[in-house]
Amino acid sequence: MNKVLRLTTVGVLVGSLSLATPLLWAVDNVAAPTTTVITSQTINKAFDENALSFILQHQTGDATVSEERVDLPFDKLENDPMASLKLLLEHVAAPIKSQTGAGKITTQINIILPPEGEKEIGKLPTLTITTTVDATGAGKSDIMLPTFKVDDKKQNVQFNLGEISGNVTFDSTREKFITALTSAGFDFIEKTNTLNIGKISASGDLNAALMPSKLDFNLSNFKVLEEGTEVVFQNIIISAVEKLSSQGIDISPGKFSLGEFTLVEKGATISMKNFVVSFDGSENGNLINYSINSSLEQLLVPAEITMDEAVDLNYTGNIEFHNLNAPSLLAIQNTATEVMKNVANPEEIADQMMLAIMGKAMEVLPQILADSPELAITKLLINSKQGTIDGQMTIGLDGKKATGLDEKTLLAALLAHTNMIFTVNKATLLKMLTTETAGDLKEAENMLKALIDQYKIPVTEAEGNYKVNVEASVKDGQPTMNEAAQSLFNIYMESQQPTPATMPEDEMEAIDEADEMGMTDEDESETETDEEEINATDEADEEADVEDKMQ
Repeated sequence: MNKVLRLTTVGVLVGSLSLATPLLWAVDNVAAPTTTVITSQTINKAFDENALSFILQHQTGDATVSEERVDLPFDKLENDPMASLKLLLEHVAAPIKSQTGAGKITTQINIILPPEGEKEIGKLPTLTITTTVDATGAGKSDIMLPTFKVDDKKQNVQFNLGEISGNVTFDSTREKFITALTSAGFDFIEKTNTLNIGKISASGDLNAALMPSKLDFNLSNFKVLEEGTEVVFQNIIISAVEKLSSQGIDISPGKFSLGEFTLVEKGATISMKNFVVSFDGSENGNLINYSINSSLEQLLVPAEITMDEAVDLNYTGNIEFHNLNAPSLLAIQNTATEVMKNVANPEEIADQMMLAIMGKAMEVLPQILADSPELAITKLLINSKQGTIDGQMTIGLDGKKATGLDEKTLLAALLAHTNMIFTVNKATLLKMLTTETAGDLKEAENMLKALIDQYKIPVTEAEGNYKVNVEASVKDGQPTMNEAAQSLFNIYMESQQPTPATMPEDEMEAIDEADEMGMTDEDESETETDEEEINATDEADEEADVEDKMQ
């Protein structure tokens, strides 16, 4: 039963994908795929356990219905699913491409199931595509997949697919396609495990090569419940518009938003509300700039997870990349495109992509550095019950000085500046310190005051919070820091010093012996010098005795 349902799911998903894709009048513009699809005009409707098989029925006007079979081998689908889908759509689109003048073409697509499968779940729904073309060659394809349900009480399995409908509109040039898709949802329930995909609406524009130039996608909810663990995503919205620079570099604006996320496991709930990321790009002559803006209304992590205080925070951040060399970015982009074309196995794409991009990036790095690239965090704001972080930071390189990739040259070319305001809840600090004072709050207060005095940290106290303003810069290889930054730097440097627990045993023994003898480091050094002089004198006397004997 599970095998049949998996087969059904794959078939339905393949069919659904075709809803958002124009029927391939423009298939001649698509690169030849690497997968082979077996087709035959002599219809054999027997099930093939090694392939996902379809029967296509075409009717043009009132003409006789013609049929053909298309087999997509499972191994090919796994290795190159998009190529298999394109070849399936070739056969779907063939009668439409051959249509001259006004007309109507209807294509019905059915999946071949094993005999036992049809007995268990019945006949699968038919995907129907109805295309109307006018005298100019413009037209519209309406696509419909009706509701389908399976309820196997013996296996305690339910499969519910809501109605899917869509359309593709095209003009006489057939160089632009406007697509739309709606889905009522999908449910799969097996005993206590559940997969639920809510309502989907999607629309977009595609060019003659079937590449999207505009996309709007909305998913109401996505829920998985397995072995007591529940994961829920709500209100996923994605939008993007294609935009290329004059040299063909992708600088497309886009946006992703997630209304709510929850993870429930063993009674503990992690939740997130209104996470939004938007991005955009621009060009300035031979340079490219990118910006990424993000925000999070609330993140809640319970004390059961943190093993301490619960986390309740919100976040806003803006990041910008400035002065990126356009020809170098284009070379990296072309490298990524080549990997996508030449690597057939999806499991290998990620590794091959990383190696290829890293190699090309190292090759063009000198050109990138010459244009003074810069990373700017123009806004960073994190609010929580424990405190806040509010500030900006920039880090970049002076292209005139970045003439090499060695550490000394890059440090001399480094340009950096940060201005951060840290606000820390005093009660939180004291609670942390009570772990060092056996819970004694008064002693923790004294310890905190001693630390502030020892490192001369310029803090201001108000409404139960400590506030510190940290500002630092690097230019010409020289750092400059305000008093707060210097204090924090000193604390950091001291924390990096080896402690007795991390020092080598022989060094500890030498220190202990020196302490027992009451010697300072200077005394110990002088003693070592005296011993060396005595040894040198003894060696000279021995050499003199040897010379006397030889004479």
